[in-house]
Amino acid sequence: MQGDRLKKALSKALEIKAMLTEMWAKDWHLREDYPEMDSKNWLRWIIIQKKNDEMVISTENVPIERYPVKP
Repeated sequence: MQGDRLKKALSKALEIKAMLTEMWAKDWHLREDYPEMDSKNWLRWIIIQKKNDEMVISTENVPIERYPVKP
């Protein structure tokens, strides 16, 4: 039975792959629920580390100067 589920999943993945050329956004920076960017306050990498068997979450500024496309 697992073989059938794997075949079905592969079929779905190939179906989605075929549709990728049709999927695009005019402006990949915007979202419908938050149309305005707030890079000053929210352009951050989220860092999750394990310390003393606990999950510690912190943020770090994205070094945008290293990338050709900037917000």
